[in-house]
Amino acid sequence: AQAPGTLVRIEGTELTSGSTFRAVSAPLPRRLVGTRVELDGWPLPLLSVAPDRLEAQLPSDLQPGRSTSLVVAVGNQR
Repeated sequence: AQAPGTLVRIEGTELTSGSTFRAVSAPLPRRLVGTRVELDGWPLPLLSVAPDRLEAQLPSDLQPGRSTSLVVAVGNQR
């Protein structure tokens, strides 16, 4: 289990359209080079994206032990 507000790393393949990008200022964006991550339907702030990994920040009000749904969308995918 991850603590609310922490940064998490998501690893996989084809997590972006092929680009790598890192956010450069706060507040962190909810979409980087067409990639977004949603937790229970809410977009997460993104620190960086690459084809093989993403770094996102969990919500500060995340409730431990609660069942969640995580979706990574690239471009117009949902």
